Amino acid sequence: MSLRRLARFAPRRTPPLITAFRATKTMSGSKALHLRKLLGLAMFVWLFPSVGLPAPTSADRNTCGAPAVGDQTDKINACTRILEDTGDLPGDRALAFTYRAIAYSQSGDDGKANADFAEAFKTDPNNADIYLGRGLASILKGRVDEAAPDVDRALAIDPKSLPALNVSGELSSLRGDYKVALNRFDAALASSPNDIGPLIYRAVARFYSGSFDGAVSDLIAADQTQAGGAYPVLWLEMFAKRTGASGKFAKRAERKDAMTWQAPLLQMYLGKVTPAQALDAAHHANPPYTQGQLCASNFFVAEFFDSNGKTSDAIPLYQAVTHDCLPLAPEQIAARSELKSHGITTP
Repeated sequence: MSLRRLARFAPRRTPPLITAFRATKTMSGSKALHLRKLLGLAMFVWLFPSVGLPAPTSADRNTCGAPAVGDQTDKINACTRILEDTGDLPGDRALAFTYRAIAYSQSGDDGKANADFAEAFKTDPNNADIYLGRGLASILKGRVDEAAPDVDRALAIDPKSLPALNVSGELSSLRGDYKVALNRFDAALASSPNDIGPLIYRAVARFYSGSFDGAVSDLIAADQTQAGGAYPVLWLEMFAKRTGASGKFAKRAERKDAMTWQAPLLQMYLGKVTPAQALDAAHHANPPYTQGQLCASNFFVAEFFDSNGKTSDAIPLYQAVTHDCLPLAPEQIAARSELKSHGITTP
């Protein structure tokens, strides 16, 4: 079994860990070791949705399966060249149609997107990844309610699909249905216990469903993966301050690299910079990560204000998060919970 055939889509803001562990359990020798090493190289990209391609065997495959952000021209052209290669297996062609459909959707061409999704289903009608891809396209356009049936269908076809479990959990969290969300994240983490994405999302779901200790446990596990920079510790500091345990994780925070983009926010929680300075640092971040950094900065500064009793300063920042952050970002989920606690509904 090749890595190319093992790959699956990755969820939003949950970059893929292409989980080939189950396949390697039946293998031995250098091939199994090689697969495990490749898995260890999987990178988690936090603030953008990504859709995974079968392990790239060419520049075109890499580009076709790149994160669905920014200009889509190169992605569309790469997917088109793949589709012109008639030697690909039906499942691979279906995925290429799916990736191109997502790119067309992001470019605002819903007609071509729908046509490519139709071709994908015609090529491989029971492929869970196509349903998940169409759901992701809806999510990326902000049409979250439209995504739910496709994500549910993906899970019905493949109940063990880690990406589908994760996206379903994120959608459930966004709706405030934390019981379902926790079930989904539990199932995903049972198969992939060190995947930082569902660890962060489960921590958020646990915290807002009343389990501070459970949230802390997940965030410490996420921090130990060393895949998220200072991001898990930033959530730890926020949760601690909101529950009156400010400074509980200060030593862990101080060990983080001062060069990470989260550093000004951590320094704010440690009392070393002001909220205004933390926000200013995000405004001077380098593209293409500026949007994600502004999203996180608005949220964590809002939380800092809220925990210090400055609700009037916090609410506009929470509202900015709901308007500007990606639809399934952890900050989006948390900001909506916070606004709800203040009696403010969000569309």
